[in-house]
Amino acid sequence: MKLAPGANREHCSPVVIVWRKKDRRIRAELVTVTDLTRRDLRRCRLVGMDLRGKNFADANLDGADLTEADLRGADLSRANLHVAFLTGTRLDGANLRDACLDGAYLIATEFRGARMDGVTTKGAVWDQATVWPDDFRPPMSDVGLWHGRRN
Repeated sequence: MKLAPGANREHCSPVVIVWRKKDRRIRAELVTVTDLTRRDLRRCRLVGMDLRGKNFADANLDGADLTEADLRGADLSRANLHVAFLTGTRLDGANLRDACLDGAYLIATEFRGARMDGVTTKGAVWDQATVWPDDFRPPMSDVGLWHGRRN
């Protein structure tokens, strides 16, 4: 392992991601399964997964971690994404009709071309890097735009 100049090998430790047994099982299943209609995926860690074109209609993804996942073209209609982590997630062309994004983290999330009629975003947090579809304007009266940490 190459260290930065001045770094001490004794103080460097590798980052290890430990997946729960439930997450490992679901991640392995998602590689082959395309129809996840009405699945209970609450609090699952699906970080960085390729989920393009999968059907999550009516699925419960409450509190799920979908950070940097690729959901382009996926069907998330009526899905519960309450307080889900969608930071850096690609949802280009996804169907989010009537989905719940209340309290979700939408930092640097891409919704370009997504279908978002009926979506709720109460208490959701996004930033200037979040890309919305041309026909969708998130309500600014809720939590809304995150401007970064303040000192």
